[in-house]
Amino acid sequence: MKKILTGLTVVLLLALFFKTTAVRAEQVGEYAVSPLLPAYQTEGVEHFFDIRWTPKQTAEFGVRITNKTNVKTTYTLQLNKARTNRNGVIDYADSRPEAAQTRYKLTDLIKLPETVVVEGKSSVAVMGKISFGAADFNGILMGGIHVAKQAETRSEGISHSVSYNLPLIIRGNDDHRPVPQLAVTDVTVTPLKNNRGSVDLTLVNQDANFLKEVTFAAVIKNKQGDRMDSQTSQWDLTPETAMQYPIKLNGRYRPGRYQVDLTVTHRTKGEWQFNETFELTAAAANQLNQKTTGSANSWISVMLAGVILLAYFISKYVRRQYDKQGRRNDTNINP
Repeated sequence: MKKILTGLTVVLLLALFFKTTAVRAEQVGEYAVSPLLPAYQTEGVEHFFDIRWTPKQTAEFGVRITNKTNVKTTYTLQLNKARTNRNGVIDYADSRPEAAQTRYKLTDLIKLPETVVVEGKSSVAVMGKISFGAADFNGILMGGIHVAKQAETRSEGISHSVSYNLPLIIRGNDDHRPVPQLAVTDVTVTPLKNNRGSVDLTLVNQDANFLKEVTFAAVIKNKQGDRMDSQTSQWDLTPETAMQYPIKLNGRYRPGRYQVDLTVTHRTKGEWQFNETFELTAAAANQLNQKTTGSANSWISVMLAGVILLAYFISKYVRRQYDKQGRRNDTNINP
């Protein structure tokens, strides 16, 4: 029975996913967004901002917003720092402020209007300015311009609107990038989620390096040295940001102290070894060890609810993270 339901779940998810991508491919929407590239744009890059740092200079750039409806509409534009989220995806819509120790803050370098009104069946070019510092720069800055209808601007709640994220990259005029430095600053245990908990390591990419295709290999051991869980994955790490790396817990855990061994490897930049510990109380261990039980009917209900929720969030993610052509721009960004 479970095999049949699992197969049905996969079919439903695939059908819902492809339905979502088909809508995206047809460019259905009430408005469209496109970049107006600056003079210092990297040659051959057309669908997002990839700008060369030019000391002592300024550069004008812009965002063209086309209102396809008949109604005058107000749009918001928000400049954000790009961050790798806990799913390993680069998020250009994260509005948290930049860290105080950041050498070059995007919000200091770049000025862009926060709102614009566009008449129906027309378009407006929203112009901004980048002011480069006087000194040479050898790093990479990554951000994004988040565009949304004002009445539907994303908040703590869930919005059903379509928004756009235009990646904005500033690469140093000195191509000798800084030596990467990674650090683990915190270890926490996340409570049961979808019947499975996780140990979350806060990993900080301390310099202005964009590290692509970084491999993670994690092992959790008990105090006797027995392996409890292991995990491997590959992420892109955004510059000068902290990210949470979750290690899923599948084993059966008792109260006590555990060790996490994490190896982070970049094919050309080096390897980093981290050895961290965490403590599980009796209550936390009991919660982690809980498994879903019940009748076949309750299991089916949980599965169907999961399918619906997952399909919904896939749809939301696709709409927010892809541009109107459905192009994952970050895969084309080189360090």
